[in-house]
Amino acid sequence: MTQPNFKRVQKRNPHQLVVDQHVHAAHCIKKFADEKGTVAVFDKSLSRWVQRKPDAAIFCAKRAWDQRSEKGYMISIETAFFNVIDNINTPLTERRHDDISRYYHLWRLRGVARDKERQNVHFNKVGGHRLTIDEQEILEKNGYSFILENDGLLHHLASGIEIQVMLAKICHDMGNIKWGLLTARRGEFLVADYYPGDSFGLEPFIPVSPKHAFFANTLDSGIDVHQVRELNRASISSSGNYFFCRTIEKCPF
Repeated sequence: MTQPNFKRVQKRNPHQLVVDQHVHAAHCIKKFADEKGTVAVFDKSLSRWVQRKPDAAIFCAKRAWDQRSEKGYMISIETAFFNVIDNINTPLTERRHDDISRYYHLWRLRGVARDKERQNVHFNKVGGHRLTIDEQEILEKNGYSFILENDGLLHHLASGIEIQVMLAKICHDMGNIKWGLLTARRGEFLVADYYPGDSFGLEPFIPVSPKHAFFANTLDSGIDVHQVRELNRASISSSGNYFFCRTIEKCPF
């Protein structure tokens, strides 16, 4: 699996900048882990199933956004979503629907950022700074963005800003979504690496465990194996580089 070129850090990464950035949080992937702590992944670049741990490189983008985003607003959104999925039996009326929506769109936007061509942003009539690599990394570590004399605004810095702005706009435009919890009576769910948009004309959905998925604008309900198969096929169709599950044999598709 190849990704676009990325801005490499200094040797030994002295400022501990995150290079391998999860598109879908490792905490979420762990919900699908087997007794050995691995998940079954269909790697499209290999055209075969492999077993991978939730912290494996396949689940990560290579420095597709900045440290401020990774350790700032993204952490806040993830933590709120983790609280939802760790308390999966919370009734519909008490569920924190906005926290689900924000994570769903963050996940999607990070997937887009992973695959997007990496280009710096240049500004007309705006002077930049002459900064060493070490100075750039210190600034980024401390949450700053900067414009360089020749390179402009580095792609990953611009990407972090873009994701944050797009996230706020999307959540505003979509309004209040109520997320119902679907429970598979038979079969288990597959998960795409991310969901880029409309999937077979279905409302947005998020598989959150082998047996559970949030589905937009519906009530909590149990679903049969045929409905699980439909959602799994949508996940496969939506996936870019891979899709994953706990147990292949239990996933109808």
